[in-house]
Amino acid sequence: MKKRILSALLAVTVVSAMVVGCGSNSSSDSKDDKKEATEDKKELTYGSSYGVYTPLFEDAVMPILEDQGYSFEKVDVDDVIQNDIGIMDGDIDFNVEQHGPYVDTFNEGYSSDYDGAKLYATDLHLPTLPYYLFSNKYKSLDDIEKGAKLVIAVPNDGSNLPRALALCADAGLIILDDSKSRDEVGYDDITGSDYDIEWNEMDTSTIPTVLDDVDFGLVTGSNLVNAKLDAKEAFICEKSISKDGEIRLAVREEDKDAQWVKDIEAAYKSDEFKDYMKEHQADYSWIIPEDLQ
Repeated sequence: MKKRILSALLAVTVVSAMVVGCGSNSSSDSKDDKKEATEDKKELTYGSSYGVYTPLFEDAVMPILEDQGYSFEKVDVDDVIQNDIGIMDGDIDFNVEQHGPYVDTFNEGYSSDYDGAKLYATDLHLPTLPYYLFSNKYKSLDDIEKGAKLVIAVPNDGSNLPRALALCADAGLIILDDSKSRDEVGYDDITGSDYDIEWNEMDTSTIPTVLDDVDFGLVTGSNLVNAKLDAKEAFICEKSISKDGEIRLAVREEDKDAQWVKDIEAAYKSDEFKDYMKEHQADYSWIIPEDLQ
């Protein structure tokens, strides 16, 4: 009797192990199938907040991908932060509205909300608009008395502040420490100025609306277009952009090796896109990375 009971228990144990084992394989297979479906999918969702970078994708890149069988759904959001949250929540697959340092700043603030999962800026660098320094009060430094009090509106996020300070230095408003990279400078790296400057930090989208209330304002390329400002009226603008300042393709880190990501990158590098940029470069004074020329 004991032998029969023991045999029965062993049989149940073996069957249970087989069921658990099958369940484990099924779960693993399901995850693999889901990953494969994500990598190979042809229906993509992209986020759009403001500016010229998403319209550039729609006009010049999307048609190339549609010819390859891709279809797209657009999700309108209020700003780049909401765009990135949409990616991390899985509602959006990608966007083309930010540079690498902005992605890093987002991850520093939000990665913990996603159990360590991160937003990822791919290696592809995209055509980018320069930053502009505007003033509705002054046309040249000769118009400003030495020691004058100046209020300068600059971005309130650390990823854009270095470019703002570098442009102010190029304009002759401040002197920066030459030993520091211009991609990393902060207020502590200002070594001199002929003026009494008050830095007024605010969201980049707000700066064009307060130009009458400040002496100078740093305006990004996207906000220049949104506010319908004339680039020719700028006090000064960037003549070149470092790699850190160039717009990137942003996706979930887990999707970085997906085929659809590779296909988007290939479309930007295609002859069709290069021809489009040659025809439209003067539209907004695009600065085009060397490998896309």
